[in-house]
Amino acid sequence: MSAGIHWLVSTIGKRGYIADYLRAASPEGSTITGTGNERYTPGFMSCDRALVVPSITDRDYLPSVRALVRDAGITAALTVSDLDLDHLPSLRAEMEAAGIACFFPGPETAQRFLNKFETATFLDGAGILGPRTFDTLDEAIDAVGFPLVVKPRKGSASQGFGIFHDRETAAANWARIDGAMAQEFVGGRLVNVEACSAPDGTVLRLSIWERIASTDGETLLAETIEHPVARKLVLELLEASPIPGPIDIDLIETPDGLHVLEVNTRFGGGYPTSHLAGAAFPEAMVSWMAGEAAPALERYRPGIRMMKQLRPVAFDDTRVAEAPRP
Repeated sequence: MSAGIHWLVSTIGKRGYIADYLRAASPEGSTITGTGNERYTPGFMSCDRALVVPSITDRDYLPSVRALVRDAGITAALTVSDLDLDHLPSLRAEMEAAGIACFFPGPETAQRFLNKFETATFLDGAGILGPRTFDTLDEAIDAVGFPLVVKPRKGSASQGFGIFHDRETAAANWARIDGAMAQEFVGGRLVNVEACSAPDGTVLRLSIWERIASTDGETLLAETIEHPVARKLVLELLEASPIPGPIDIDLIETPDGLHVLEVNTRFGGGYPTSHLAGAAFPEAMVSWMAGEAAPALERYRPGIRMMKQLRPVAFDDTRVAEAPRP
């Protein structure tokens, strides 16, 4: 690849390491533009260009992204935010028409997996095992009893999620959630499969790890493993619904088999586990853009443990600017 890649990492937040990984994989002359709606966004310090955009729910958000994509000469894009996946995919078709490699799904696929009730409906229709899911609390209690999971249809970082053992507390949590749903509680071993697909849906890389410790949905300790059944299951899921870009699939292993809990169509908080074990999704994305032959699907090493440490950064105001307004 002779020319550099000009990446957009939308809503980078705290995940500056994604920019670091992309930079290491990209050819000379590449740049990384990160966005966020707050000036003091930690991930900005890993970007070549840091732009403050309107809040994702603001009417000017998408026009601002459209303008910055044009002005910064963006050639490849991804996002790391569930909330952003509720909006950015509406620009995918026009970005692709402009020749931009979009490593995130279109609106239909994004909504299928952002809305956990729609995810459960899809899984059931595809014959993939998942927790039984219910529209109403009474229906769930009558069908599966307790313990019972109550959570938002849309949400991230486990916000609003709870496991309940009686009707009173379950009903109280249900009332606090805008758009609640209920699922049977499934207990077992937590397994994650991460995959990365090209913008055309071709699966490029895959990695499997066991979550050992987490808090508020953030993976803190994990170990890569071999798991042929999980591998087969995820490839079947991606055949039924191709998902461009990086994904993180939460599974739970029980005596009845593997249940799919959630499908996150973005880099998950546990991606460093896959990366440190050699899966290197950015490398696969860069190779695909260069038109190189498809790399080996699995290049990770089992038995690699990932844990996170705090990394303070000195904030440099001169590196942050307001994004162009429409």
